[in-house]
Amino acid sequence: MATPSTRGIQRGKNLSRGETGGGIEAMIGFRPPTEVTLMPDPFADLLLRLRQDSGRTQEEQAEAINAVSGRDTLTRREISRYENFENIPTNHTIGHIAAACGVPFEELQREAKKLLSFRS
Repeated sequence: MATPSTRGIQRGKNLSRGETGGGIEAMIGFRPPTEVTLMPDPFADLLLRLRQDSGRTQEEQAEAINAVSGRDTLTRREISRYENFENIPTNHTIGHIAAACGVPFEELQREAKKLLSFRS
């Protein structure tokens, strides 16, 4: 029987350091991976590069896009989602991003379409 001072230590293994003390990992013979690697997203990288090239923070990028659109709807969090491959802006928003960054709309739209066809 384990006492409070020996709980977590089993047959010389320190469970608090992430070592297995048996359990399901030992029964099935492996330990599942803890990290997920996403494929690179050229569109998200492009949006990040455009923002960084303009010297803006995500907050400032959202404000610049909102100024172009005439509405105060885009947030720093949404910019983060675009740059981290969590969300894809609509064509309407892509137009505002292009105008705020001074790049052709067609360039951004072409990259977004590539991503959408890849995700389908």
